[in-house]
Amino acid sequence: MISVQRIRAQKKLVGAIYRHFSYVSEKDLLDRVPYNFGGVKAQINPNSTYKVYQLLHSIFNDKLDHGFKFAYESMLDAFENHDLEFFQETVEPNLYLKIQRGFEFLESKGLKICQQNKNSQFDIAYNSLEIHNGVYFDRQKNPSGLRKQSLQMFDYAIFNLYTSNDMGASFPFQGLVSRPILQIGLYLSSSRKLYLEDSNGKIVAGENSNMNQTHKILFETDPGEASSLGNNQIFNMLRGFQTNTNKEKLFKEIFIGNDSQWKITDIDNFMKGNPFTR
Repeated sequence: MISVQRIRAQKKLVGAIYRHFSYVSEKDLLDRVPYNFGGVKAQINPNSTYKVYQLLHSIFNDKLDHGFKFAYESMLDAFENHDLEFFQETVEPNLYLKIQRGFEFLESKGLKICQQNKNSQFDIAYNSLEIHNGVYFDRQKNPSGLRKQSLQMFDYAIFNLYTSNDMGASFPFQGLVSRPILQIGLYLSSSRKLYLEDSNGKIVAGENSNMNQTHKILFETDPGEASSLGNNQIFNMLRGFQTNTNKEKLFKEIFIGNDSQWKITDIDNFMKGNPFTR
């Protein structure tokens, strides 16, 4: 006959095992999963946000807004479905590795990513506009110790120029590659969001509610094998940018080329901005 004390001990052991495999702290999630299930607080300068929006809208009308929203919605679907193939094609390689490891961590804890309010609309606010010249989109290709010089443009954009330490002071704007990368930071707010469930259907992170939640995404152009532009050529094109009547054509000549794609490089600041060099 099994004693009451033995039954209680077994229950206690089972409970301890369950907690070990299902419990996950907020810090664990923030450190391991490139998505903040509680959302982030938007830090926006209304003046610069409006100017960035004005510039991009004058070039693309609403096409860029729609493209970013579609990319974000597709990203949420990919998180829910553990679609690594999607992430391999659409995010920067270092971020992809973090997402892959995040999925492995959640699987080891028996946790499932769920999505709610899929038909909810998004509000979008542009937070930053930066240009990076002299580096590769794939951070793994960039050597460590590059020097960065930042120049203010249009009162709301930053032009970052990278040089190698062994090039000498006589080549202050000579980079490793010449096709610049455009980086746009933005906030998306919606009741469409992700949350985590354990094997019993209990929510362990995030919330299943109709409340809006805000997330921060960094998008960048990946020039691929686009033909290079010289620094003087880039500067001359940028000087005439605001007065040029065909801004979309000029913008594509500078940043897009024939092969460039928009990709995600950071989610909720998980990568600390995903710097181009260490």
